[in-house]
Amino acid sequence: MNDRFKQAVIGGIIAGVVKDIPNAILHHYPRLVEITLWDYAGGIALGRLPQGFGEHVYAFFLEILFSIFLGFIFVNLPVRNDYEHYRLQGIFFGAFVWFIIRAAVLAFDIQILLGENLSTSVINLIVSMFYGCVLACSIKYLDEKLP
Repeated sequence: MNDRFKQAVIGGIIAGVVKDIPNAILHHYPRLVEITLWDYAGGIALGRLPQGFGEHVYAFFLEILFSIFLGFIFVNLPVRNDYEHYRLQGIFFGAFVWFIIRAAVLAFDIQILLGENLSTSVINLIVSMFYGCVLACSIKYLDEKLP
């Protein structure tokens, strides 16, 4: 698939949904994650953490839109043409995005998102790196397999 717009949309949706599965499991079952990645989107949009089913769906939708936006950025990176290290590029991309988001939360002193404990911080970093890897793999697959 040569259309970078379609690659970004499809890859961003796939990677965003796949990333949210372990994030949701670790948030609801063993409660290792206090603030999920869609809580960031909901916190910015609502001014507080999402409450109730409707607000969580809204926050999830916004987080998927953000995942698509990140897909646009990744698809247009000049180093992305190196297919030998595409997984590693995706992992570093995910880690970099997580770092930038956390830096923005700290710089703008967004109180509702500041209360992360160590397990939340580490798991969100790992899940963000997983997002980048899935995004890179999805885009590579779309490049090679689809017309």
